[in-house]
Amino acid sequence: MHLLCCPWTRITSFVLPLDDVKSWDVHKIHSLFSEPVVESILRTPLFEEVHEDKLIWNLEKHGNYTVKSGYKHYIKKKSVVQSYTVEGEWSSLWRICAPPKTKHTLWRVYRGCLPTRVRLKERGVSCPSECPICLNEDEDDWHAFFGCSVNRQVWNEAGLQAVIEPRLRQLNDVKSVLFEICINESKEVAGSVAMTLWCLWQNRNNCVWNGVKDSAKEVAIKSLHLLEEWCAVNKLQDHNSQTIGALSQSRQTVAAENQFSEISRATEQLRWQKPHEHWLKCNVDASLSPNSSYTGWGWCVRNSEGNFVAAGTNNCLHKLTIEEGEAMAILEAMREAISQGWPNIIFESDSKVVVDAIKAPPQGISELNSIITNIKLLLQCNSNFEIKFTKRQANMAAYTLARAAISWSSRSYFNNLSSDSSPTLLATITTVSKTSLEPRNHLQNRHLLTTILTNPPSFIESSIVKL
Repeated sequence: MHLLCCPWTRITSFVLPLDDVKSWDVHKIHSLFSEPVVESILRTPLFEEVHEDKLIWNLEKHGNYTVKSGYKHYIKKKSVVQSYTVEGEWSSLWRICAPPKTKHTLWRVYRGCLPTRVRLKERGVSCPSECPICLNEDEDDWHAFFGCSVNRQVWNEAGLQAVIEPRLRQLNDVKSVLFEICINESKEVAGSVAMTLWCLWQNRNNCVWNGVKDSAKEVAIKSLHLLEEWCAVNKLQDHNSQTIGALSQSRQTVAAENQFSEISRATEQLRWQKPHEHWLKCNVDASLSPNSSYTGWGWCVRNSEGNFVAAGTNNCLHKLTIEEGEAMAILEAMREAISQGWPNIIFESDSKVVVDAIKAPPQGISELNSIITNIKLLLQCNSNFEIKFTKRQANMAAYTLARAAISWSSRSYFNNLSSDSSPTLLATITTVSKTSLEPRNHLQNRHLLTTILTNPPSFIESSIVKL
């Protein structure tokens, strides 16, 4: 369960000892916890499929801790507390015409993580603070690129003095200067600035680690040549792409025919398909209430002729995840199939996550994993059961049932519906597809579902798709 109390506390000590359903001991919880904690506990769903307490990491669907999710959570909290985000037009940086390595250097400057000597000393690194190029002043971001007398000459030699100097007089930090250039200059000019800045930093590192440094003119020439080479390679790649595109034009007729076949197959997938002879098909779906904490699910069984056999709905007074709701729908439909003795049945769900989890090896300790484990056990005991994925458009009957289940107070079962098709069918479908099935009395909902379930699936679902 998600609830964590004292190390010696078990979740079962707060659950009423009932045989038919799990329920929180509200009186005991209110007597022990503050109101905010009580609300959090009572919102936690109790699954019959979960039999023992487990420590679950909520930031992963499988319930296991991962360094990736832990790091993301830490950074998110740190950004809220310490304003870790950096304001600025970041899209202007990524659009400039320059190699990715130069954009990465700009990004490091923006984020304040370039290892200048002043920054290294601030973080406890024992090193000199003076600039390794001019040996006159302390090396911070501003000095490394604009304050050093040697590096100022590089901008002049590169022909970028007119771009840099006016901004140095108006702005007082490196991030503002670079952002202003990326936003207001062309992407080619901004790319030249980025490449020159990268070469300045490379020359600085070469001086620190190898004791070799180039003159201002050599750095400027190197920057120009590297950028020209990168642009030439890019143009060659563009030319090759155009050549390949021209060659592919000769195959357009064959491609068009193949595409037409694929579209035809895709169209078939958007319609409910009858199962093979002597087989049944059970479509399942789940729905979350946007205005309450309810979760509803429904299932609908039809035979190889497309005729209605049975349907059912149920709901939970807690807001589950959509994957948990979909898994509960499959599990309940399978249990009903076993109790009814239905042989050879295909269960279809429009949740690819759940279907893939059922077919994958066991993993995780979450509530969802406990439900999936129960589904797998039923599949092992019933070799004539199959689980398949289907598109939402081919799952509209179960989808409608799931939405209706939210407004009902208890489990519902349908197995003997009259087929009184009427001219108002399309209007009924419109109501179902464009509203959330507002709460209404049981007879109204029963008539609504009777109209839907007793008509051919292909007509029902194609009508809803057209809306």
